[in-house]
Amino acid sequence: MKKTQAPKTIAVFGGSNGVGRKFVKQALELGHQLRVLIRPASKSKALEHHPNLTTIYGDALDRSAVLTTIQNASVIFLSIGPGSFSSMGNYPTSKAQRTINEAVNELPEGQIKRMILVSVVGIGSSFEDTPACIQFSGNWIVPKLLDDKRAAEDALKEFCSFKNIEWTALRPAMLNNCKLTRKYHASESTKITMLNAMIGRADVAYFALEEIIEQNLWANTPVTLTCSL
Repeated sequence: MKKTQAPKTIAVFGGSNGVGRKFVKQALELGHQLRVLIRPASKSKALEHHPNLTTIYGDALDRSAVLTTIQNASVIFLSIGPGSFSSMGNYPTSKAQRTINEAVNELPEGQIKRMILVSVVGIGSSFEDTPACIQFSGNWIVPKLLDDKRAAEDALKEFCSFKNIEWTALRPAMLNNCKLTRKYHASESTKITMLNAMIGRADVAYFALEEIIEQNLWANTPVTLTCSL
């Protein structure tokens, strides 16, 4: 992916860990302006100083902090995992998504062009595409995680449809910390096996940035992401 000719201002939620941190690193390398909300408890994981990076310390359930983060942004990227925001409980994504929606309502109409949510495989029809071990986990080990991500997707879809904002929900399979490969498979419906389930957080971040730069490739749809065999 080459540096974009039209850098964007991107508001990032969940940028201190996981896919979000990979996203921040890659986006800065491409010349984008980032506004990243980090809770005060994560200061130990503070991002490295960069002239294109503005860090806001606050809580993703605080509409004032969220509003400050999305000022001047045209794209919103949300990647919050279980327990990332302890003040919101163990499964905070749907609450954060609704708070973001409320804050976007206070912005000028049309300012936000795209919203991207990192969800998880196993939502909707993708559940039937997963192997038995993942289905067992979804049903008995982390059902609240799936419920939270499902509610977040629903909130994203409903809000963006009403506001005419393009959205994408990324549904990666099993995440790992492998280096960026740029080798992945994206589909609305993909049969997942233990051979293709693993995908690197760096590759999920890369896919999200391609969506932001290229635009409209996977607009207004959930996307299952797996490794490319």
